[in-house]
Amino acid sequence: MGELAARLVQLGELVLEPETMDLLDRASPATLERLLSAQQPRVRRQPRGLTKPGTALRHRIPVRTFRDWDDARPGFVEPGFVEVDTVAHCGPTSAGFHLWTVMAVAVATGWVEMAVVWGKTQERVGAALRRMQRMRPVPLLGIDCDNGSEFINRGLYAYCQDQGITLTGSRPYRKNDAAHVEQKNGAVIRRVTGHERYSSSAAFQQLRSLYSLLRLQANYFQPVRPLTHQQRHGSRIQRRHDSGQTPYQRMVASGLLTGGRRVASVAQPAHRSRNRGAAAAGLASG
Repeated sequence: MGELAARLVQLGELVLEPETMDLLDRASPATLERLLSAQQPRVRRQPRGLTKPGTALRHRIPVRTFRDWDDARPGFVEPGFVEVDTVAHCGPTSAGFHLWTVMAVAVATGWVEMAVVWGKTQERVGAALRRMQRMRPVPLLGIDCDNGSEFINRGLYAYCQDQGITLTGSRPYRKNDAAHVEQKNGAVIRRVTGHERYSSSAAFQQLRSLYSLLRLQANYFQPVRPLTHQQRHGSRIQRRHDSGQTPYQRMVASGLLTGGRRVASVAQPAHRSRNRGAAAAGLASG
């Protein structure tokens, strides 16, 4: 928080007194959450069971559980392995048409890519994954998905076979198997877009512009502290977390993001917005 506030002050986006800067630098996440609790909107109940299982290829695609990511850090799991998921922008009901977001998270570094899609069809989700693959600073080596038919289909299976990408699936009704992307769905997507219903072409354009900025903020300016150790002591669980680093810093530390790749990773947002505040302001008003 202190580093982010200092950059905003340096760029003229924020004016803070030195005492306030010091308090922000020393405040713990629990303190900040407590101070902001009164400003948090109440989350409406979301519909359940939006994933329709795809069974055609379930015997060809191996299952990966959450335990297989125990060594998920650079040097053990390559940054090219990602978990993918979809987020429904349906509001309190799933009836009728609404927009979806496709989310991809690198297990080892926390690097995120996101794309809004006009309906959760196999073709649109597959095209979104291919666009996100081209935007990633390192090659895509593996995709881990849930059992939805938008992922488990012959089109994506053939594409992964052709590109040499490992495709794995999770167990039905086990969200912990995709814990990395599930956490980012809430911390990145839901925190910005909320739980409202978006179904218009105007909302589609605003989300697309918003994600081009959110991608930069999440990957280059938002530090993450992944879990490194967990041990149970009776009824208590002791957890240890790594030091705070941005996904970009973790990608550089992995040794795969050097030279031209480091420059290209910064210079290719998905869509440029003429007004940096237009995307967020338009979504909030629409």
